[in-house]
Amino acid sequence: MGAYKINPADNVLVALSGMKSGEIVDSGGVAYKVLNTVVAGHKFAAKDIPKGGHVVKYGRPIGRAVENISAGEFVHSHNLREAPDSELSHGYEPKYNLPVSRAPGSFMGFRREDGRVGVRNEIWIIPTVSCVNEIGALLARRAEKSLPDGVDGVYCFGHPYGCSPTGDVSEPVLGTLAGLINHPNAAGVLLLGLGCEDNTVAAMRRMLGGTDSARIKSLVCQSVEDELEAGLAMIDELAGFAAGFSRVPVPMSELVVGLRSGGDDGLTCATANPLAGEFSDMLALSQMTPGPIAINAATYVGYTVGGISGSALATFMVCLAPFLIMYAVCRFFMSMKDHPGVIGAMALLRPAVVGLVLAAFLTLLNKENFVDWKSGLVFAAAFIASAWLKIHPIAVMVAAGIFGWFAY
Repeated sequence: MGAYKINPADNVLVALSGMKSGEIVDSGGVAYKVLNTVVAGHKFAAKDIPKGGHVVKYGRPIGRAVENISAGEFVHSHNLREAPDSELSHGYEPKYNLPVSRAPGSFMGFRREDGRVGVRNEIWIIPTVSCVNEIGALLARRAEKSLPDGVDGVYCFGHPYGCSPTGDVSEPVLGTLAGLINHPNAAGVLLLGLGCEDNTVAAMRRMLGGTDSARIKSLVCQSVEDELEAGLAMIDELAGFAAGFSRVPVPMSELVVGLRSGGDDGLTCATANPLAGEFSDMLALSQMTPGPIAINAATYVGYTVGGISGSALATFMVCLAPFLIMYAVCRFFMSMKDHPGVIGAMALLRPAVVGLVLAAFLTLLNKENFVDWKSGLVFAAAFIASAWLKIHPIAVMVAAGIFGWFAY
C-alpha cells in the first residue's frame, strides 16, 4: 500500500500504511521517498514547503509550516501550526450533476402506527440503568431462540448511565434512550429497570408521555421474583405484537438514512466520509431505474464513469443478458409445447402455481397492505375485471399502474 493525495491541490499525502525512513512509495503514478517514519493515517510532504508556507490538505490550507519542510518529510504538530481563521478558507461548494427522477421510487418497509416507517422489525430491550445491562443481554439471547416468523431479532442496548452520585441523569442520556424507545425499527420495546436507580422506569414513562402499551412493556427487576421468567414472558407478548406487521411498499421519500461523520483518524475523512457520500449519490440515482439492486448499481457505476450516456449504456447491457436468455427459453418452450413430456410437466406445475397465487392473495388481504381507500378500490376493481369480466391480466395490471401513477 502506498500514499493517497486527497485533493489534487494538496501538498501533503496521507500514508495508507506505516512507512519507514527511506521507503519509496507510489501515489498516482508518482514515486515519493519518505524521509522519516510515518504512521498510517498521518501525512508527509509531497513537495518542499517553505517556512511560513501553507500546508494544504483536502484542497484547503490547514496551517503554516513553522520551518522549512522537505519533500517526503513527516508533517505534524512539530513543524506545523494552525493558521488564524482569517487565513483559512472553510467554504463548502458541492457540485451536483445527478439527473432528477421524474417518478419517486419505493422500498418495502414496516409502517408503524404513528405513521413512521422502519426497515427492520425487531424487539429492543432498553435498560434504564447500566446495572441491568447483563440481564438485558441474557434476555435477548434466550428470546432469540423462539421468535415467530416476521420478527427479525431481539437486541439489548446496554449503556453505562442511569445511576448518578448527584441523583441527576443528563438530558442527552434521557433523550437518547427516548429516541431508541420511539425508533420505528423497534416493533416492540421492553423497558428494563432495576428499581433503585436514578433514572427509573416510571420517570422514563413520564418523559415518553402517551405511549402504546401493546408496543412498550416495562419490567422492574427488584419487583419480581424471577426477572428472567417475567422478562421472557413480556418479550413473548411483544413478539406476538411485532409479528402482526408486514412489509408494505413505502415511497422512497420516507426512507431515513443515518450518516455518521468521521474524523477519528487521518484516514476517516478520506475513506468513510466519501463512502457515505457515494452511498447517498447511489441511493438518489437508483431511483431512476426500477428493478433489483444489480440494475441500480450498474446504472450508478455507468454514470460515474460516463455520465448520462454511460448510465444508459450500463443499464441496457445489464438488462440485455437476462432478456436474451428469457427469449431463448421462450422460443425453446414454444417449439416443445406439444411434446408429451412438456404437457405432463405443465400439468404438474399447475397446482403449485395455484398455490403461489393463493398465497399472494392471502398476503394482500393483510390489513397493512391497504393503507387507504384507493388501495382497496384498486384491489376490488382488479378482482372484478379479472374474475367476472375476463379482462386480460396484463391489461388489468397496466390499468392499475396508470391509476396508481396519478393517485399517488
